[in-house]
Amino acid sequence: MRKIVCLAFLLTNLGFGQTGFIEIEVKDSIHLKPINFEYEIKISQDRFVNYTESAHGITDSTKTKMREKLAELKSFLESKNYKIRPLNNEKYQIHDYVGFWNLGYAVDLSESKELETLTSELKKFDFITGNVGQITFDENDSWEERLFEKLIAKAKLKAKMVCQLTDQKLGKIIELKEGKTNNDFELNIKDIYLMVATGGDWTVEKNMIFGNRWKIVSFKFETK
Repeated sequence: MRKIVCLAFLLTNLGFGQTGFIEIEVKDSIHLKPINFEYEIKISQDRFVNYTESAHGITDSTKTKMREKLAELKSFLESKNYKIRPLNNEKYQIHDYVGFWNLGYAVDLSESKELETLTSELKKFDFITGNVGQITFDENDSWEERLFEKLIAKAKLKAKMVCQLTDQKLGKIIELKEGKTNNDFELNIKDIYLMVATGGDWTVEKNMIFGNRWKIVSFKFETK
């Protein structure tokens, strides 16, 4: 049995001595500029809950105060001519408070500069929280083609280096396979009003919002 294994190994090596292959895996991303996005501003429950009066902290007087602040927020946003839509799950509650009140407004924006202005204006309100919500990208953007160009160039550079180190000659790509990507990202922003939910597909660079599209691709190159 051992002789058979050794013979198979020898034949394999002889075959690759003439024409073989190397496999290179690369990962890269490309930015997409959003054409529209929303910034969600919510009344912070933590500023109003009172557990001495209620087990869940929300009483009728608490609801009244939160609605008053909601009206104040709406008046401010309208005075600045922002396009807004309400965020309110109160209408879905059948009997009483069920865990959270999503009181607030989504502000429609088209540029990162507008977001910078908005968050700066909102800092005077101590009863709100905010986060980037829905983002719309251009569906006609040829991002996949541009990303594959980057991946192929990156894979060729790495494959060429490996061939030089192993005294082989690099040939053409004979096979490729896409892998699974993880869309989680890290965000480093000091502005407390730009809080982000995990699992998003966007990031911020130099105060500009961009969409991220990632790919992991394994390339198989012919070698001689």
